[in-house]
Amino acid sequence: MIALVVGIVFIVLGVLGLIFWFPSFVGVLKGSLPPIFLLSGLAALALGISQARDKMAAKKEEEEMAAEEAKSEEKKGEAAEEPEKKEGK
Repeated sequence: MIALVVGIVFIVLGVLGLIFWFPSFVGVLKGSLPPIFLLSGLAALALGISQARDKMAAKKEEEEMAAEEAKSEEKKGEAAEEPEKKEGK
């Protein structure tokens, strides 16, 4: 119940503050937008670089696994051919 009353009081004070100090509010808002845009841009750039690196690493790992799988298939094929050669002699 106390939280409800405190919440209503804060909402009323916030609305009154916006009404009486609106020009100051606009000034603070104008001053805070450039740093917010800058930090958001840096975060988006870092995220993009991280995703690109992850994608490249996954592609490289996939290629390595495919090459390793091909090598193991070749070894299996060679191992299967050796007994056939021995039987033929």
